[in-house]
Amino acid sequence: MNTPEPPPSLDRPGAGLSLPQLLFSRLVLAVASAVDSRASALRRFNAEAQSIREMVERLDDSIGTRPVLVPSLLGLEDSSRFWSPFMVVEHLVIVDTNMLRIMTDLVAGRLHPDEARIQDFKPRPSAGRSSLAAFDKLVEQFNTQVPHWPELRTRCRHVHPWFGPLDAHRWLSLAGLHHGIHRRQLKLILASAGKCPT
Repeated sequence: MNTPEPPPSLDRPGAGLSLPQLLFSRLVLAVASAVDSRASALRRFNAEAQSIREMVERLDDSIGTRPVLVPSLLGLEDSSRFWSPFMVVEHLVIVDTNMLRIMTDLVAGRLHPDEARIQDFKPRPSAGRSSLAAFDKLVEQFNTQVPHWPELRTRCRHVHPWFGPLDAHRWLSLAGLHHGIHRRQLKLILASAGKCPT
């Protein structure tokens, strides 16, 4: 009989990235947002979302709900390394919801009222299959709203705790990059479970 893996000792939520990881992550976002158009940033967001969906949708609940400790991964906080596949998706729902609200305010010329705090965006250990439907809905919202927004290089900005004040364009670039980080995390989780995602 398989016994559950004991929770590892990890940094507290919100502890952040190591300095080398933080500096490199800032460089990646700066380059991506400099070369991205609205359309290309949205394409990256959608492509990563589709890959994530395909990896998770057919998992048995026994795999989907089982946390797996993954190695250190660029852009992934230490406290986020012991998640299940459904926890990864629930985290994306939480973060994408927040990013969409921030960008909606910025393109409307409003300051977003809530501080973005990394520790507030962690999933529940009990996250389940329902997170997939919520994820699909959010991806659809991005695709129905973002193409019709006015200028994304907004004067108003909102502070990300790792990347500083970002306009709506940089938040959109970050959304796709963030999906990519967690797609790589999912690959590691599923490889550990013997699922060998492509």
